[in-house]
Amino acid sequence: MLSLSCEELGGAGCSYVGRGRTPAEVKDALFTHAAKAHPDKLKKMTAKQKADMVKMMDQLLAKKARKK
Repeated sequence: MLSLSCEELGGAGCSYVGRGRTPAEVKDALFTHAAKAHPDKLKKMTAKQKADMVKMMDQLLAKKARKK
């Protein structure tokens, strides 16, 4: 099971952890969470900022996979 926390992505003080069997499931869980818990921040993000966040998620998930 893969996991990534909102806090790891800059969500200071947010304890949510997205989990899934694949990186896509984790990213979907985090964006669903962001839409519900942080809609103001998500709405203010540009397409580039969202793409950069996805890239960061991929990098963090890859780094965690290498540690296993």
